[in-house]
Order: sequence, then C-alpha cells, then structure tokens
Amino acid sequence: MGDRKYRDVRMNGLALKSWPLYTDIREAYKVINVPIAGGHGLSTLTPAMKNWTGVMGGRRSRIHRNIDESFVDIAGAVKPALTVLDACGATLFGLKGSDLEYVRLGVRYDLGVMDLPKLKIRRIQV
Repeated sequence: MGDRKYRDVRMNGLALKSWPLYTDIREAYKVINVPIAGGHGLSTLTPAMKNWTGVMGGRRSRIHRNIDESFVDIAGAVKPALTVLDACGATLFGLKGSDLEYVRLGVRYDLGVMDLPKLKIRRIQV
C-alpha cells in the first residue's frame, strides 16, 4: 500500500491530534473488528483496540509514548459497527477489562462497555 491509500484524519484525541489512516477503512459502510488476542509488552494484551494499528500509516512507533491513549484515539476515529473482544478477551488471560488502561479509557470516552454482565453475550458452537 502506498501513501496515497492513507489520508490524514483529525482526531483531537487524548494523545493524537491527527494521524494518516487507511482510506478504505474510513469509507467502508460497516466495519467489524475481529482481532486475534495475544500478549504485548507495553499494553499487556493486543485485542481489538490495538488491532487498529493495522490501519495506521506514518511512523507507528511514535504511539508507544502514550500507547493506551493512542489506542483509544484510533478506535474513536475508526468507529467500528461491531468489535469482538477487548474487555471480554481479557478474561481469556485471567484479567478483567479494568486491568487494561486502554479499556478503562475507552469506556470513559463511550467507545464500549467493560461490565460484562451488562452485555448480551451469546455462545455459539462452531
């Protein structure tokens, strides 16, 4: 992907004021985020909000200074129709959503819910 596939997006976020994001993700009618959960040295886990770093252009290493706030800023700019994981995904690693700073920040900025009993969770067999 060349730089032409990215467009600078104003965020006025906690850490990021603007950032080049992949144009197609911003123009999509609906975006569903289904990440693969794993461990991460700076943010503890890499579920849904960290997954958005894949749509970032520019020098992503710059977000490491304020990684939790940057995850919230990017998630707020992308605004997916559905995100699967994060607070729920934390339980796969013996954690609670409240153990993750970016999840707490995301809840504060109305990006989601971390109180699992308030969610309608359906278990399906595959």
